[in-house]
Amino acid sequence: MKKRLANSRGFTLVELLVVIAIIAILIAILLPVLNRVRQQAQQVKCQANLRTIGQAMTMYTQQYKYFPGGVLYAGSDSVFCWPVRLRKILNGNQQVFYCPAQDDRCKWTADAPGPVLLANDIATNFGYELGERLLLSRGTYFSYGYNAQGAMGGGGSSNRGMGQDRHNLADPTFCVRDAKQVTSVKSSSEFIIIADTAADGWADFTLLPNPSGVGMNDSLADIHRGGSNVLFCDGHVQWYLRSGLLVKWLPIAEEAARQRLWNADNQPSRQWP
Repeated sequence: MKKRLANSRGFTLVELLVVIAIIAILIAILLPVLNRVRQQAQQVKCQANLRTIGQAMTMYTQQYKYFPGGVLYAGSDSVFCWPVRLRKILNGNQQVFYCPAQDDRCKWTADAPGPVLLANDIATNFGYELGERLLLSRGTYFSYGYNAQGAMGGGGSSNRGMGQDRHNLADPTFCVRDAKQVTSVKSSSEFIIIADTAADGWADFTLLPNPSGVGMNDSLADIHRGGSNVLFCDGHVQWYLRSGLLVKWLPIAEEAARQRLWNADNQPSRQWP
């Protein structure tokens, strides 16, 4: 018994340091791999969300013939309606409007950060439930944006995206019809309708092909390998580098191919005189 104890010994300090170094090297090798796997899973989930939203969009336009864009003016702010209109088609599912690559602020919940304004009777005509928290443009974080405007250009040019009907939250008689019929789309496989937004709490519900200014990034995100997942009108989803879709303002002829992707008529932006 004493002989067995005499022959046994613990690890030396050098041996422990070697083991710790090996573990640290393995962690350094595995962490980037695990991070890439996590990012890939987030991108796949986001793409699945957009396909589901695309199916709801198809069902909506088949039923109503128009795209679901709608804006309610609420004083100095705006309330967006396209998510609640599609939510009805999705049997109330709000989870598909959250990209897991975004932080929790973008989850569509009653206690999400940002200003609170509750739906009145007028808002219920546009998909909201009475007393529900409205989706306000300023301070509300959201994962996906809607191509309402398109890539415009040229003096007096009209809306080139899906458009949005405009109403006043306090005046039921005010109405400006601007949402386009789905039949206005000339090439459904080449027309962007919804994509990952920058999600900075500024106009997250809409997309512009060119950001409107510093600190007001109502444009595409770069959360998936430097780019965005993009839903097209025919229902397919494709990944793009952010820099591969944005266009300059003022429009230039060299970016005509990109401009067409934003416009329902599949035409480039009109050049300024």
